[in-house]
Amino acid sequence: MNSRIEILVNQWASETLDESYREIHAQIRFLSKELFHDYEPIQGQAINFNTRLENWLDNVSSDSDKKNLFKILSHLFYIGISEFNTLYRVAYNELIAKWLIDIENISFNDFSNAKSELNQALKDCWICPITDSLNINSFFHVNNIPSTAWNEMRPQWYGINEEGPDQPKWNSNLQHINNHNINKIILIEDFVGSGSQIEGVVKFLMEKDLDIEVLVIPLINCPKGIEKLNQLSRKFEKLSYKAVIELSESSFISTSPKADEHLDFITIREFINRIYDLTSGGLVPGNKIPYSPFGYRDTGGFLISYSNAPDNTIPVLHCTSKTWVPLFPRHSRN
Repeated sequence: MNSRIEILVNQWASETLDESYREIHAQIRFLSKELFHDYEPIQGQAINFNTRLENWLDNVSSDSDKKNLFKILSHLFYIGISEFNTLYRVAYNELIAKWLIDIENISFNDFSNAKSELNQALKDCWICPITDSLNINSFFHVNNIPSTAWNEMRPQWYGINEEGPDQPKWNSNLQHINNHNINKIILIEDFVGSGSQIEGVVKFLMEKDLDIEVLVIPLINCPKGIEKLNQLSRKFEKLSYKAVIELSESSFISTSPKADEHLDFITIREFINRIYDLTSGGLVPGNKIPYSPFGYRDTGGFLISYSNAPDNTIPVLHCTSKTWVPLFPRHSRN
């Protein structure tokens, strides 16, 4: 028996002679079996993806708007648990290792000695998350990083630049640095959108002028975040920036048309602007979640990770309101 979604898709494809509807449906069916089942914010709900998809399309009444929603799915970039584990391994075994080889000036003329030096340098690093969205314990487990006296403490650094005059978080971190003679800090984040959260933390640390080498690694970085972190690394001599994945501008929908953008974006832009009142539950674009039709700071992303939907992703995918049922409900800190 054909599902309701399949009936709609076949109807749209026949009416418009556009086979892309069937192609999107085939892709989504595959991903729902292989990836979407691990989306953490819905684990406590007894509702499968196909039902969520039906409910999501029912947010809009007209057939043309249902088609618009469905077309958005062709641009979805979903990263599951196993994919994140791969990002963890690349960050540790490639980016961190290469960084240490450079700053420690490790020579591979004697491979055995070089390997020993690199292993020791890896042990000497203090690796911490910037926000709690990066599962730092999983990073250690996946990479089999040995425990040391200093890396047993793995605080998140987010908000350290916004503390009051007593600065308890910074004082605790500084004491830890001094107690263990730490001279290399690695700050990791799972996803950087606009770079606003990470910028304040990094500037705060670097302006302390502690004579410490610092490496910042986003697993996934967006164009605005790439620009911001490149600027910071040029400003501070002891700051290095490396990302596992740098997403291109073409992966994001902007608030205004661009000459080389995907053809779908013309329709999607008009659509998400037009239905923002419905999506947000009556909020106007501004400082309140979900911020704008294009997400936080108008990033315009289509990314969903297994652990959550970034607020830089377009709200039609993740926003929950009195008038909108999301496909991937976002768990918000706020």
